[in-house]
Amino acid sequence: MAPLGAGGGLWIAWRKGDATPARGLTQVAVRRVGLAAGLVDFKICALDATWSGLRFSLRKPPRARS
Repeated sequence: MAPLGAGGGLWIAWRKGDATPARGLTQVAVRRVGLAAGLVDFKICALDATWSGLRFSLRKPPRARS
């Protein structure tokens, strides 16, 4: 993610209904791994009837209080 810079993002897609742990990813698993890596998810979409996706970006640093 670092090479993408502050405005970059990363989409992760998974097959809908492929929720068995041995077979594939789920929305919960994708979100858990992204958040654990210090990313934040801010968009979700249905790519088509089969695929969904989450968009992640780098977490913004906290603002300094004035």
